[in-house]
Amino acid sequence: HDLKGPLSNLRLAHYLLRKFVSENPRPLELLDNADVSIETMQNVIDDFLDMTALQSGHIDLRIGDVAVADVVNSLVRQYELNALKKDITIDTHVSGVIQADHGRLEQALGNLLSNALKYSPRGSVVTVNTGQDGEFVRISVVDQGPGVPDDERDILFTQFGKLSARPTDGESSTGLGLWIAKHLTQIQGGEIGVDSPAGGGSTFWIEMPAAVVHEAG
Repeated sequence: HDLKGPLSNLRLAHYLLRKFVSENPRPLELLDNADVSIETMQNVIDDFLDMTALQSGHIDLRIGDVAVADVVNSLVRQYELNALKKDITIDTHVSGVIQADHGRLEQALGNLLSNALKYSPRGSVVTVNTGQDGEFVRISVVDQGPGVPDDERDILFTQFGKLSARPTDGESSTGLGLWIAKHLTQIQGGEIGVDSPAGGGSTFWIEMPAAVVHEAG
């Protein structure tokens, strides 16, 4: 938490400096690089705070009915700029209501979407869709990246686990995102996994209990 204050000051200074050099391309390029560095630091801090909270068991949950479309639409807005920078289209086909903690589900699913964007080639499509099988709703994030080699699946959801494939635009990775997504999903009573066909691409998915439909009358 001691790092968040100075980081907020850097963000403010960055914002003010950008207003002063709006017509000069060289300083703007330097500020763009600074923006990437600040974002990287923020992600590292957030991941380590989440890791500490999960390891200590200090995670508050408010389980209730959550509309999948609300979560996915919020995430698309959050990651729209990241997608635009790589000319990636985020295509969504989602429905259903599940039992989950809205904020923690958004965080877990956000890690999957962020991961898909990092490893997707420019000009590709990332698809988010849903399907229901009995008492569970599966939310899938499908990318057109390199996929996950069979011999690396064991480390995929581990702490600090990193694959041989690298982000396609030099994005940073702490190796904690999928580990955090796994634990956030499981403490809500869900499951997480990945399917990666030989032809390339990956489908990361989260399954959560479907909300109970109460009959009227």
